[in-house]
Amino acid sequence: MSDFGMTCERTAEECMYVAGTLRFSLLSDRILRVERSEDGAFADEPSQCVVCRNFAKPTLKVTESDDKVAIESGCVRFETDKRTLRVRCFEGERELTERGNLAGTARTLDMTFGFVATGKGVMSRGGMSVLDDSQSFLIGEDGEAHARAKGSRDFYVLAFGDDYAGGLKEFFSLTGYPPLLPKFALGNWWSRYYAYTQDEYVALMDKFASKGMPFTVATIDMDWHIVDGVPKEFRSPNPFQSRGWTGYTFNRELFPDHRQFFKDLKERGLAITMNLHPRDGVRYFEESYAEMAQECGVDPATRETVRFRMTDPRFRKAYFEVLHHP
Repeated sequence: MSDFGMTCERTAEECMYVAGTLRFSLLSDRILRVERSEDGAFADEPSQCVVCRNFAKPTLKVTESDDKVAIESGCVRFETDKRTLRVRCFEGERELTERGNLAGTARTLDMTFGFVATGKGVMSRGGMSVLDDSQSFLIGEDGEAHARAKGSRDFYVLAFGDDYAGGLKEFFSLTGYPPLLPKFALGNWWSRYYAYTQDEYVALMDKFASKGMPFTVATIDMDWHIVDGVPKEFRSPNPFQSRGWTGYTFNRELFPDHRQFFKDLKERGLAITMNLHPRDGVRYFEESYAEMAQECGVDPATRETVRFRMTDPRFRKAYFEVLHHP
């Protein structure tokens, strides 16, 4: 198994029920997994979202009719329409619904001013929510990402009722607990899209300190790498792409000694983060291009761009060892 490999203990047989092209897995008294696979090949591997499906051993009672499958746990009754896959949940006499969803997160704040729309979360005032995992990749024992079968469905019905704290604990049992953030990440970050020189940036940090303004993270925006010097063939009519967003070679005019720059920031107690847009791959004008190309099976003489492919293990190894670790 690679460093990226993952395993996921399979749901116990007694907690699963198959009805034709459907498989139901009762993962806890309040979490039901519903899958549809036309060829009957259901997924037991972990996904990008779900890492554990055997953290409880609930007892299930199943009743199947021509159009419905009803599964009862110790506290919830799940009724699934076989055709539409709509699931209704009942906690005693109360029907749990998705009404009043308490919302989740927004993917990005780029070009956002004012109100930010968020997606659905895992809790609702109505007592139920649905986590649709159908579009995520599965992670094999080899650590590689694998696409799901076309047309398959895989979602989780979360019937937590009003037990928000308990429901959150069960959700983390399913997806894994989030890592504890380092303390510096909770402090103030300095971030400005501006072409600082390294001396200007360090002087600014000193000025903030002299005025008692506490910062814990220094964010170095994209001008740390070559931007204006990108060859013409890579420039785009799109003004947001024409200045070379992707880059791995330091701009020596702004950062003549980047190692000293990093040392200066760390001596001031600052963590460092650097802006990186990797989409355009590694192009021939980068200092590390020749080595990167050879590692990825590209002839450097062709000047062919090394495409960004994080699902390719050969690229991924070189991406870190050639571009980042040095």
